[in-house]
Amino acid sequence: MDIEKIKKNDTGILLYQNDEFSKIRIRFLFSLPDNTKRTIIKTMLLSKYLTMTNKYYKRYKTIRNKQKELYNMSINFSYTSIGKQNFLSTTIDMVDPKLIQDNYFNDAISFAHKILLKPNFYNNKLNKEVFEIIKQDLINTENINISKPQIISERLLFVNMIPNSTLANQLFIDVHEIKKIINSIKEEELIQFYKEIIENKFYKGYVFGNITDSDYKKIEKAFPFKTKNFPLDFADKNIIPKKYKEIINKNLKQSYLYVVYDIKDYTKKNEYIYDTLEYMLNGASGLCHKVLRTELGIVYNAFSIVFKNSGFLYIKADISKENKEVCLKGIDEIINQLTNPKIVQKLLTFAKDFQNQEYFSNEEIFNANIKEFENYVFGTNQSTKEKIKLINNLTDKDIINQINNLEKKYIFFYGGDK
Repeated sequence: MDIEKIKKNDTGILLYQNDEFSKIRIRFLFSLPDNTKRTIIKTMLLSKYLTMTNKYYKRYKTIRNKQKELYNMSINFSYTSIGKQNFLSTTIDMVDPKLIQDNYFNDAISFAHKILLKPNFYNNKLNKEVFEIIKQDLINTENINISKPQIISERLLFVNMIPNSTLANQLFIDVHEIKKIINSIKEEELIQFYKEIIENKFYKGYVFGNITDSDYKKIEKAFPFKTKNFPLDFADKNIIPKKYKEIINKNLKQSYLYVVYDIKDYTKKNEYIYDTLEYMLNGASGLCHKVLRTELGIVYNAFSIVFKNSGFLYIKADISKENKEVCLKGIDEIINQLTNPKIVQKLLTFAKDFQNQEYFSNEEIFNANIKEFENYVFGTNQSTKEKIKLINNLTDKDIINQINNLEKKYIFFYGGDK
């Protein structure tokens, strides 16, 4: 991607013109006022409501029919985070009109404008039938999530380990809490929330694809947002306690073990090192699988995740309850092997090769280019090409230095009693 080609103006909507792909993407971010559960739920409810009914398209069926007429044009709303800031995200995807030789661009932009900026708030009220449906859908979805051991075990880890953190404050572990919040949100509150976000909290946006300058101006005219730009904070270092926590669930057949390591010197600048470390730890060739499954044969699954905005990583193992102590020793051995130059060199070579192959094979893929563009628009301004160069210059000493800066802190066991 050629960063020099990116066009900017005072509207906060950036443009990257190219004719390499069959799809055009438009995306807008609106900053949320806080990170509370109530705000998250309001964002989810609003996201669903905007796609289910509209001032001009009262029923979901009419919206879908219009989308089909526009070559399955999609408009999606979602809750998303970049660094410490949470956003309402709007993503619009459409087929390049020039590819299908149908000049439907004006109609498509008009439709997107109506969906986003002309909601169904007749007489300052919501469509009650739709509102009740989306509330129940959200309760059902979260109820299913909470019932999944893989999901709830991680949520319980965060809620117990860092209870007052931004991360933990966003998680639900009790469906009754969800119901209570959802049922307390009135129509007027959701309408006011929409007005506050859409009218006053536009952060940034972009247009990516085969767009002419005149089409770009049409988009700007259709979405005349007032930009509220601000620098993003990517560091939210959590204080990890040194503690062991165990929760037993008699209904579980297997158990989940988490060992959390504090990254004492974590910064945005050395993020690429931890991206590489994840490749060294994960997958069939990674250390987690090698030590815990191939050598010890004690896990159903094992992997590691780095929480880049929070400054810690964990190694997680899905095990039988009786293998807990052996697994803890195995995880210690994983970290120990990451201080052995010969082992690190081999793993690092694999991680470099994999990331280079991924980068060069993805250069022509739409989503990879979008990710690259978004890194520039919303992120670090560092291109993937620059990141790959840093990765290729990594040595075994760089990895070992980072490992020596890890401190094992929190151990969490969510165990089955069967």
